[in-house]
Amino acid sequence: MELQIYHSVNEGLYLWNGTSGLLIDGLHRGREIGFSDTSEQYICMMRQGRSFFAKPNDLLFTHIHEDHYDQALVDEFQQRYPGRIVYAPGLDKDNIQPVVLEHGIARMQIEEYEVYAFTTVHDGKIYEDEPHCSYLIRWKNRWIWVSGDAILVPELADRIRTYTGQDNVWKAFVMVYQISSESGKAFLKKLVPEQICLYHLPYPEDDRYHFCNLAEQKCRQCKAEGLPVKMIESDSFIDS
Repeated sequence: MELQIYHSVNEGLYLWNGTSGLLIDGLHRGREIGFSDTSEQYICMMRQGRSFFAKPNDLLFTHIHEDHYDQALVDEFQQRYPGRIVYAPGLDKDNIQPVVLEHGIARMQIEEYEVYAFTTVHDGKIYEDEPHCSYLIRWKNRWIWVSGDAILVPELADRIRTYTGQDNVWKAFVMVYQISSESGKAFLKKLVPEQICLYHLPYPEDDRYHFCNLAEQKCRQCKAEGLPVKMIESDSFIDS
């Protein structure tokens, strides 16, 4: 089957290949800071082992800010699904040891997913020293780039291309500050992914800082500059 990707909310992504799933930044809070909590429906699925959680899943996080990671939900996941992998930079109880390939890049094999963890810098001066990873994920001939909240620079695209070789990145996930910066746009122009997906947006009822309006504006600007960025809807599968 084709790899399927489901977007929940914020930066929550669920990868499903017919055998195993990989949940990225998918158990979180965030409503108190203008984003959204993991939906109650999603939490119920986890607790009851239904839908996405009826098959083996592992957890991956770009960092442990509350709009990406919630310790209580992760603890509950580990109690209900013992032995499954949980990895986040800076987490002191990861149960997988990445293999360092070069400075700032490590590799993990999580079921059928080949995961390259790139040490990146979180956007924003006050966060620059906090542990953060962006991920290049391979399944068969599909490459996916998950930016998280990183500062994106053109040189990073060059490093990614050394691993993808002649293959294109199938989907690149970016957030609004990344497509607002000149370095972020230069990164995307050098990476040339088949599809640029804009995520890290809250549900409309939680959008106190008007991130969705800003995202629509920036998507229009990017399109005018030759960067077709697609805003992806919450709680939906992403079109192939």
